[in-house]
This record gives sequence, structure tokens and C-alpha cells, in this order.
Amino acid sequence: MSELILITGVSGHIGFRVLAEALQNGYRARAVVRKEAQIEEIKKKTSIKPYASQVEFALVTDLGADNAFDAHVDGVSYIIHIASPKFASAYASVNVAEFVQPTLKITNNILTAASKAKSVKRVVITSSITTLFTGVGLQGNSDFVYDWKTPVAKDLISPTPEEAVGPTAYIISKVLAARAVLEYVESNKPHYSVANILPGTTIGRNELASDSKELRTGANMVALAPLLNIPFPPIQSVFTHIDDAALSHIRALRMDILPGTARNIINVYGTASNPDAFSWDDSVDIVKQRFPGALESGTFPLGGSVPKLRTLIDSSEDERVLGMKFRTYEEAVIDLVGQFLQLAQPAQK
Repeated sequence: MSELILITGVSGHIGFRVLAEALQNGYRARAVVRKEAQIEEIKKKTSIKPYASQVEFALVTDLGADNAFDAHVDGVSYIIHIASPKFASAYASVNVAEFVQPTLKITNNILTAASKAKSVKRVVITSSITTLFTGVGLQGNSDFVYDWKTPVAKDLISPTPEEAVGPTAYIISKVLAARAVLEYVESNKPHYSVANILPGTTIGRNELASDSKELRTGANMVALAPLLNIPFPPIQSVFTHIDDAALSHIRALRMDILPGTARNIINVYGTASNPDAFSWDDSVDIVKQRFPGALESGTFPLGGSVPKLRTLIDSSEDERVLGMKFRTYEEAVIDLVGQFLQLAQPAQK
């Protein structure tokens, strides 16, 4: 019988793709959802339907409740933890402590549940490349090169501000969670190993979207903003194709990581050797070349912009150990825009 993976966050963009990738690679999955309605919604998707016999669902309404996962780790070989609180606005301030607390609690619940299940061999946690950025890194345009050995940043959490805009609060939560994982592994030396996946801005098709408006949320907006006449704040040039985000989680299950240790994996398109490999506003030229009809029809009014903060990433070692070649920004834009146009057509009729 194939090995069983417990996966959180399957109702989100990355989590759903990881679930589909796990099933397509022959694993069985125990998919954690917060709402019962999400089960039928996920089961009917094209990527999931052929694998109905390989997937079961675990309803956990509060991932932060004490011992939330303990009843769901029996027989599990791997845990992939992707679920994470989201911020509502890139501009509105939130209480940082209130935003961070659920992230830390859920992460601790995952690690302690895994420690109670002797069958668990590895925990894979979706973190973020931004956990490595110092203050200079967040400002961008630095010559520093980030790779898998770069330590988690410290200057964002000392002192932690009481209020911050959504993206900053999200980064702080990821930094604190990453440090909590390392501290847990160091202190407890668990029987399993931990792989921390550090994606960048993740872009590509989203099978969960039922209309084009649903593609205008989350990280995909970074690629769509220049096409839809939407101004955007500057963004670090750290990009991950959604398919690479998913496959790297699955490949990480088989990497050589010693029990009781943790390793970072950067699944970000490498820019260290070519800092000008892409800009967010390249989506305009890509559409002009590949989808000229979308401009003629007025589907994309253009006029928006997403300034790029140049950030140098060396992910060559990660590509080697994962046995992957990370996809380009152009490939992600083509996939995303192709879906956007398909979904927009019914609305235009």
C-alpha cells in the first residue's frame, strides 16, 4: 500500500496543487479542511476525481485548538503543512500579535502531533523566502545573494511592532514560525526530519477558481496588475511557478535529511546569475506576444505596474537536490493568462 501524507491548506492555491501532485505521484492523502463544504468542492475538481480512492478528508474546524491534529496522524508517513492565516489588505494595519499567534500555535500543533506518531518520517512546512530577508533585503536592490544556507532573519522580530500592514505582519509570522521550528527541532531532536519550503511570489493556474475575478486575489495579482491597470507596491523579485511550488513539496519527502534535523529548500527561480531575468511588468509584453486578441478585445486595459525590488537568489543547489529545473516567469504568466481568458469568456457572452 502506498504511503499516507497528511496535508493542510488543501483549499488554498498552493495546498490544492500539492494535494493533486501527491495523488498523481502515487501517494495516499489525508486532506485537512476547516469546512465540510470544502470536501465536495475539492473532490469534484478535474485533478482530484481520478484519484478518489487515494484521498480521504479530515475535518478540523480549528487548527489552533489544543491537540488539533493528534487524532489524524495515525498511520501517516509524512506531514505537509501549508495552511496559514491570510491578511485581508496590503494596506490596512493589523494587530501583529493577534495575527502571529495562530501561525505559531498551528505550527506547534503539527510538530507535537508528529512527535506522537512514530510512523511520521518527515514534516514538510511551507514557509517563505521572505523569512531570510533582513531589513536591507526587504528594501530590495541589494547585492546580497540568498541561498538555502542563509539563516532566518532576526531584525524583523526584535522588537516586533504592535501594528503593521498585512504583508509585513505575514512576514513577521513566517519569521517567527521558522524560528520556532528550528528551536523545536534543536530542543527535542524528534524522530522525524523537517524540510522548510521557502517559495517566493507563487504564480500560475488556480483550479479552485470558478471565474476570472477569483484569479485577482493572492499572489496572482502581481502578474495581473500590470494588465488590469492596477497600481501595486514594489515587490521583491522572488518568483515561484505554482507547479514548481507543488512538485518541490513532494520531491522534498525523499530528500536526504537526517532525523532530528531541519533543512531549508528554496524553490524560487534563480536570479543570482541574471538579476534582470524578469520584471513583474513583463506580463504586458508576454500577453502582447502570446495573447494579442486579449488586448484587442479590451480584456486587459493595461496601464498598471508592479515595481521590482531586485533580489538575488541562488537556487541552483535546490534544483539539484530536488531534480528539477524551475520554470520561468513567462511560463507562469502564459498559464495564468490562459486560464483567465477561459474563465472570462462566459462572463463576456
